[in-house]
Amino acid sequence: MGKMKINARKVQQEIEQFGKDWKGIRIVVLITIQNKEFTLSVENNASCLLLKELGPKYYERKRKQPQIEKHTGNLTLDQVKKVAKILDLDGKNLSKTFAGCVKSVLGTV
Repeated sequence: MGKMKINARKVQQEIEQFGKDWKGIRIVVLITIQNKEFTLSVENNASCLLLKELGPKYYERKRKQPQIEKHTGNLTLDQVKKVAKILDLDGKNLSKTFAGCVKSVLGTV
């Protein structure tokens, strides 16, 4: 990894291992480097969490078929609240109330 003298291949392998439960969903992985040691974390956003709640049927892609652009599925209000709670705890939402957070997640859909 450039001037920091960290093996890029090792970082790539760690990212592959770290992202196995997010397979098929595009996520942002934060790499934090300190004293030539790195840690990985997922940057949560509403669209990724909603796709994960819908299930693998909606985000896994078959190789021979064209890529699916739209995701349609049914979410319960409890699933939407769960996603809103995760975003609220991470500080990703700027709304003052939890109801505003739920509405912003619904607007993401």
